[in-house]
Amino acid sequence: MKIGIIGLGMVGKEVLLYLFQFSASQEIVVYDINKARTQAEIWDFEDSVPLGHFNHYSHMRVAEDYSDIKDCDYVFVNASIPAKNLTDRRALLAENEKLMREIGQAVAKYSPNAIVIITSNPVDAMTYYFIKYSGMPHHRVLGSGDILDTVRLRRYISMHFDVSATNVTSFVLGEHGNSSFVPWSIAQVAGLHVDEFSKVKGVPLINKEEAMQFVRQRGLDIYNTRGYTDHGIGASVYTIFSAVAQNESRIMPVSALLHGEYGIDNLVIGALSVVGKNGIEKVLEYPLTDEELKLYHTSANFIREAMK
Repeated sequence: MKIGIIGLGMVGKEVLLYLFQFSASQEIVVYDINKARTQAEIWDFEDSVPLGHFNHYSHMRVAEDYSDIKDCDYVFVNASIPAKNLTDRRALLAENEKLMREIGQAVAKYSPNAIVIITSNPVDAMTYYFIKYSGMPHHRVLGSGDILDTVRLRRYISMHFDVSATNVTSFVLGEHGNSSFVPWSIAQVAGLHVDEFSKVKGVPLINKEEAMQFVRQRGLDIYNTRGYTDHGIGASVYTIFSAVAQNESRIMPVSALLHGEYGIDNLVIGALSVVGKNGIEKVLEYPLTDEELKLYHTSANFIREAMK
C-alpha cells in the first residue's frame, strides 16, 4: 500500500502519526512546500522505530514534486492557504480554489485510481473544487465533513446522561461550520430517542440549543487557546481511512457531492454516507422533519453563497 500526504501542517502531522502507527502501508510519501522541515519531521518519526512500538515499518520520504505521489492507493489532502494571510473570506476561498485546482489536477495525473480524503478548510468547498478540477469519480473523494462535530455532540450527550458515548447515535450535518445543524429526530441513546431516554433514565431533557453551542464553541475554544486543532481531526481522518481500507461500510457524516438528495444538487456538504472500499458507497437520505430540511437548505445556501 502506498499513501500520499499533501500538506504537513499540524493536521498533516497528526494524520501522518496515525498512519505511521496503525496503517499497514509500505510507503508514505509526503509533499509540502517546506521540504527541509518535512524531512526533519520524518527523521523525528523514524527515531521512534527502534523502540519497537510498531508492528510494521512504513518507509517514509519527502516528495520532491507531485510526480512522487504516483500510483498512490490513498491520498490525504491537508493543504490550504492560512486564513491569517487573507482577511477577506471570498479572497481566501478564491486562493484556496487555485490551490485545490493545482492539487486536484496533480493527483488525477499521477494517482487517478486513489481514494482521496480531504481535510483542507473550508472542507466542503475544497472537496467540491477537488472533484471539479481533478475530474475523478466523486465517490472516491471524501471530505472530513462533520465527523469531528458529531464526536463532540456525542460527547455532550453522553455527559448529559452519564453513559458511554458508544451508546449514543447522533449526528451533525450540513456545512462544517456555523450553519451546521443537529437532526434531533434521529438522535438516539441505546435505541431510544434522546427525549424518550431522558424519561427512562430519569434526567432532564437535553437543552438542544446548548448542545449545538457546545459543538460549535469547542473547536473555537481549542483554536483560540492552542492556535490550531489537530488531535480530534487526525483521529477523525484515520477513522475514514480505516472504514475504506477495511471495507467497513460504516455510516459517517462526510463531505459528499449530492445529486438531488434532500433537494440539494451539485454541492458538497456533510451528509450521512456509507463509507467502504470504494469510498462513498452511497449517500443516505434520511426522513428528516420539515424544519430539519429547512436547516439543511440554509446550510447548503451558505456554502453556495460563499463559493460565488
